[in-house]
Amino acid sequence: MRPRKVITMVVCGLMGPFFGALAKYASGSSAAAFGLAMPLAVFSFTLIILSVVFAAGIVSSEMVGKTISYLLTRPIPRYKMLLAKWLGATLVVAIATSLSAILTTVAIYGLDIGSSPLFGVLWLVPVGAVAYCSLFTLMSVLSTKPWLFAVTFGFLWETWVPLLPGDLKMLSLMAQIRALGPEGSFSSAPSGLAEALSRLNQNEIPAATAWNTLAIITLLSLVISCVVFTVGEYVPKDEAQ
Repeated sequence: MRPRKVITMVVCGLMGPFFGALAKYASGSSAAAFGLAMPLAVFSFTLIILSVVFAAGIVSSEMVGKTISYLLTRPIPRYKMLLAKWLGATLVVAIATSLSAILTTVAIYGLDIGSSPLFGVLWLVPVGAVAYCSLFTLMSVLSTKPWLFAVTFGFLWETWVPLLPGDLKMLSLMAQIRALGPEGSFSSAPSGLAEALSRLNQNEIPAATAWNTLAIITLLSLVISCVVFTVGEYVPKDEAQ
């Protein structure tokens, strides 16, 4: 919770309400504004970027900051330290993104959030936080520059792959998360290329398949992270290396 991360968390958290209010003003429809702001601003932006900020540097930031030596000299099993840091990052991301989702709904529906689809999708936030933070933790263990891979995956792969036709979207975490939501909760797509791709994408992912995929990715990411961090050799490094 360093000042830079707190500022980033606040700014990212306010993007959803800002985008939601703008979409409500432009469309005049609360349902349409919610269908745009929630998947685009909250899930595809706030959730992913906060996961990058808080999880992608769990190990790599210790190496770049030259504090890894002090961390590893503590008489605590390495896997416990890693899981504790992962859990802390996941909780922060889940809480901050949930608040962003609530504020986004308030910006669109006012205080009448009971008439909104919020409670149908709010529980997906911690599910997404667990999955993304697990994957980005693995990237942090394997690389000293995980932000490059995490940002590329989060904002290139995860933005377009869920909209593509065929089975390629099975490799997207966001597609799996959206498959768990109630029907129509993420139905409003932006106009243009994304809308055309969305209309071509008729292959829905079954909820059971989505749960299994997310569970396997999360479990494998955490197990591999713990094993690599336990047996790996970590030394302080300059950011340029």
